[in-house]
Amino acid sequence: MSNYLKVEMLQSGAVLGTDALTSSLTTDTATAIAGTYANLTVADGDLVVKDSAGVVKGLAQPIKLTVVIGAAQTTIGGAGGQIDVIEAGEGLVAGDKIDILAAKLGATSTEAQITVQASDLYSGTVTLNEAVRYIPCDNAMYIEPVSATSAEIIQMVDADKYTFVFGNPFSSESSLAGQMSNKVSSLLQNPLSQEELDLGIKPISIVLTT
Repeated sequence: MSNYLKVEMLQSGAVLGTDALTSSLTTDTATAIAGTYANLTVADGDLVVKDSAGVVKGLAQPIKLTVVIGAAQTTIGGAGGQIDVIEAGEGLVAGDKIDILAAKLGATSTEAQITVQASDLYSGTVTLNEAVRYIPCDNAMYIEPVSATSAEIIQMVDADKYTFVFGNPFSSESSLAGQMSNKVSSLLQNPLSQEELDLGIKPISIVLTT
């Protein structure tokens, strides 16, 4: 028997990466101004998220996008244009709409709209095969901070290392590491138990290195 850390993986977030949502653009902007428009969010008034019926919805975690309008272009679909996912968010489903509001891609730009596809989400990709992971925690362990979106659980006996990467950032790397440390400590104090790693932000990957 073992102690296990139960980890719910992110399913309803957009897959992180360069050019990640460009192919899901269903309404392009017009008369935009060439440039890179970084860190567009709902909170800053750049984006609006709606369900498939067009009703504005909130997300459990915010999505953050960067949009590029290519040199001498006026649309996202023009040469060199792309939509990057910087923070995955949580609470998206296929059919949701993400509006990039007018004047957010240059003062003259019109509104653009992304329609989220199943393949845009972690639940619809081969990136995650399991919605829930169970991490054995039988040995003394410690947490190594990596960044505000990543931390490692390292077993002190055999040096096995589990590297967690999260879809959205914590306030700091020390905050992430501290919260994970509290969960692991609680687990190790209760033999043959299971502790849920509920930190408010879900991981997109866990990689074991032996």
